[in-house]
Amino acid sequence: MNILQKHLGESYNNLPPLLEQAHRGDIYLKGKAIVKRGNRLGNIIANILKMPPASTDCNLQVYGNHTEDSMKWQRHFENHIMTSNFKIAGEFLTEQLGPISLLLKLNIKDNKLSYHVVKTSVFGIPIPKVFSPTLTAYEMEYNELYRFHVSISLPIIGLLISYNGDLKLI
Repeated sequence: MNILQKHLGESYNNLPPLLEQAHRGDIYLKGKAIVKRGNRLGNIIANILKMPPASTDCNLQVYGNHTEDSMKWQRHFENHIMTSNFKIAGEFLTEQLGPISLLLKLNIKDNKLSYHVVKTSVFGIPIPKVFSPTLTAYEMEYNELYRFHVSISLPIIGLLISYNGDLKLI
């Protein structure tokens, strides 16, 4: 059993086969991504948080490790590395991305694995819901490829970063 099986319970069995493979043991995904950044202030914040630079044609490699208690994804956007560490927190998952901690609830609908933010903290300080980022994130299988989309926006500021693409499970 791995961390996603624990979190999703019986619904884990509804994952498309490619997504199930991409969340089991040690994995390697490779392909292309598009990375977008927001306005000037959003761009400054994305730089502070060490997020990847904007690119219309970015080579992306993802190394993942899935165990019963954790999931680690290391994304290589060309020469920029972004790492997320996931752990179980009761009925939720936490994603640690640098100083940001997201409390997440995942679900499967229409063959998509979607991530929903319940609570956010920065440097361990909880952020009130009204100031928390909005996350749109999902993964799906498309033409035998691992398709993903992540978009993060902040109240008032707007888009912080968005990245999406298609990867092949190697």
